[in-house]
Amino acid sequence: MNEQIEGASMAFRGSERQILERLDVFRLRGVHPETINAAVRQVKAGHSHIECAGERFDVAAPDWSIVQDVYGCDKGRDCLDVSKGQHEGFEAIIRARTNAAR
Repeated sequence: MNEQIEGASMAFRGSERQILERLDVFRLRGVHPETINAAVRQVKAGHSHIECAGERFDVAAPDWSIVQDVYGCDKGRDCLDVSKGQHEGFEAIIRARTNAAR
């Protein structure tokens, strides 16, 4: 359930666990421990958008289906603001995630 998503700037999107694991790697990069700890506290407090050392993280809603998560909308495939190209890309991601879960 993780991928790079594009927008105003790139963000890593994943589950709370995946983001915590990614933040742990920052320790190896030499990022100040308190900077990492502050981001970890934000994740554990339920924040959905976190920044750490210039990188953005988006916590995926845990109660959403794969389709809702990929489309970024509670309506899933019925979201209105999705272009044909985005739809095709989203469907490829959904297939990959579904196959990976098997």
